[in-house]
Amino acid sequence: MEYENKLVLAPMVRVGTLPFRLLAADYGADITYSEEIIDHKMVKCGRKVNEYIGSTDFVEKGTDNIVFRTCSQERDRVVFQMGTSDAVRALKAAQIVCKDVAAVDINMGCPKSFSVSGGMGAALLTKPDLINDILTTLRRNLDTPVTCKIRLLESSSDTVELARRIEKTGVSALAVHGRKVPDRPRDPAKWNEIADVVSALSIPVIANGDVFEYDDFEHIKVATGASSVMVARGALWNASIFSPNGKAHWEDVKIEYVRKSILWDNDVKSTKHTLKEMIMHYSCLEFPEGKAVIKSENLADLAKVYGEEEYYRLVSNNRSWYLVQRKKNRKPTWAHRKRNRLEPTARISGPNQTPEISNSPLNPKGDNVKLLGPLLSFNSPNRPLLLLLPPPSRSVCFSPWLPLTDSLLHKSESFPSFTFRAGT
Repeated sequence: MEYENKLVLAPMVRVGTLPFRLLAADYGADITYSEEIIDHKMVKCGRKVNEYIGSTDFVEKGTDNIVFRTCSQERDRVVFQMGTSDAVRALKAAQIVCKDVAAVDINMGCPKSFSVSGGMGAALLTKPDLINDILTTLRRNLDTPVTCKIRLLESSSDTVELARRIEKTGVSALAVHGRKVPDRPRDPAKWNEIADVVSALSIPVIANGDVFEYDDFEHIKVATGASSVMVARGALWNASIFSPNGKAHWEDVKIEYVRKSILWDNDVKSTKHTLKEMIMHYSCLEFPEGKAVIKSENLADLAKVYGEEEYYRLVSNNRSWYLVQRKKNRKPTWAHRKRNRLEPTARISGPNQTPEISNSPLNPKGDNVKLLGPLLSFNSPNRPLLLLLPPPSRSVCFSPWLPLTDSLLHKSESFPSFTFRAGT
């Protein structure tokens, strides 16, 4: 994991789940932090490969409670952030997840009562010996990079002294939120005190605080000298803040988030919380949209609110068909798919165009392929299938057994030509 000149999605409780992390990455985020996961929960989890949606889930044993969900697409950029107050427990939790993430981060800045009351988050800022114990234990026992995120202390000198102690533990980087524990979001971030930390350390420092536009990434870098920049609320309100081409309209970003939540079967409470935060920034929850989101009980309800019923139906049908094949024990291996791969047979040169598919056993009657945002729906009465749009350098097997994921998702305004490979 590199920490130089990176745009970073900050950890946000109930927001930083898989769909939002992937959304931020699509718009240009280089590193994406998970929401804070408490070590007590993680140590009770078992790792499960979810072929149903193509994810890796960490599920609380004896329950269906998914504590953390990730996927191979974000393996090289996702940072698992942990809340902990004990070195041994932190190590046990990190060892469960470390092979599926790019780095492990310890939360030392959250001022929320649920974190501080357990001796975690900002409560650690006054316990430098415990900080040293936790970080040193993780560094000695993990091959995965270890980082931490802190807030400013009462004085700049105190913050610098703590940062130097943290650096000596061998962490790969340090994120600094430019506010103190008592500060509220409306209080200006103190970029000058982040600069004091940067000048005192030799490891990369990630600056965080008051980044609301793409230009702010450069502004805070220049003001602090930080290696990279982290954004929280600015990304929550509009994840396209990471795009150098300018922000997309927040309504469009919101629809993308709803689609990803459907695609990755996101927890409906998390999805609703994120949508409500977006709505409250630009509009009001008392308007019809806000009321409808609040009343929604599942992802199907949210799909209806945002006019994505067809998308939800296509995703659900594909999963249902996939499960039927699993029950029939007809799921082929990747070797099978590779063995039956044919030469390129389809080309798409623009949105809403129907490419000609020929020479494919999947399409003997020339059924239509329709472009639906990032998804392609293969409309055949005998072989219902959803396909995904890959980047130009990738090829994909057209397989009815292909789990519906967006591992090959490619966002592009220009929709350049793509050549696909079809297989049985």
